[in-house]
Amino acid sequence: MPGNTENIECFYPITGLPNKPTLLDSIRDALKAAREKRHGVTLLTCGLDRFHLINETFGHQAGDEILQEMATLLLRVVGSEASVSASGVTISRCWWSIPTRML
Repeated sequence: MPGNTENIECFYPITGLPNKPTLLDSIRDALKAAREKRHGVTLLTCGLDRFHLINETFGHQAGDEILQEMATLLLRVVGSEASVSASGVTISRCWWSIPTRML
């Protein structure tokens, strides 16, 4: 995660992933580039159902570790052709969004 204060507002501190506003900027950029280059864009969203049970049962540190592992796994899976962001944590779900172009 970048270290300056301007970038702290663009990233979730637990995972180091870009946050929802940064994701939306990335999606706008991807759509613009897709129009110009005449290719598609794919947006994959996945959630951790009942995530709050992890925090309630094992504590917030365990929940944070799972979020960090999910971030690491998703970054490894999507590679350099996509970006991964954490687009929100609610009481019952944690959402991860992965915008990428269709190959």
